[in-house]
Amino acid sequence: ENGKFFLLCATVHKTMEKLFSATSAPPPAGSALEKATRFFQSQRSKIQPWRSFTAPPAMPASAAETTRRVTHNVMHFQANYACVVAALTVYCLLSFPVLLIVICLVSLGALAILYFSEDGQPVVIFGRPFSARELFTGLAIVAVPALYLASVGSAFFWLLGASCFFVLVHAAFTPVAPSQDRAPPLQTV
Repeated sequence: ENGKFFLLCATVHKTMEKLFSATSAPPPAGSALEKATRFFQSQRSKIQPWRSFTAPPAMPASAAETTRRVTHNVMHFQANYACVVAALTVYCLLSFPVLLIVICLVSLGALAILYFSEDGQPVVIFGRPFSARELFTGLAIVAVPALYLASVGSAFFWLLGASCFFVLVHAAFTPVAPSQDRAPPLQTV
């Protein structure tokens, strides 16, 4: 059983390497996959060292210092914060298992519609032909109440609040290194 797990991990690792390595053949130009790949590669190159991200916190001296820290750190650690928000998203989905199941089922339904109506021909269900538009409309009619009953609103607002709280607290209490501080000092008038 451990061998299967390690084989699965190796397969996932190879797939991720193919997706994010610069040596793999790029997807067709202008495709959504190509744009997403470029976006993730650019964000990955912007990740700051985690040692500096987890630097010891320090109390800001004033409200102006807090504002300066938040402004600087949000821009400086933008990709790190995106990783933290992604981790919070995973935690949120695992905390709402019914929501995770509903999202998986809706996604599988959408993929099935795309797969079976690939050539533009209507899909025949119970002897009646349905266009892809009708199938997606039916999926939306089923998905919206299912997502509502699965507490998608609660999960969204929890994720929004937890992300904002973490980012703002971290940005306010992480001191700016003198080498990173390029803004002129604030002058009181």
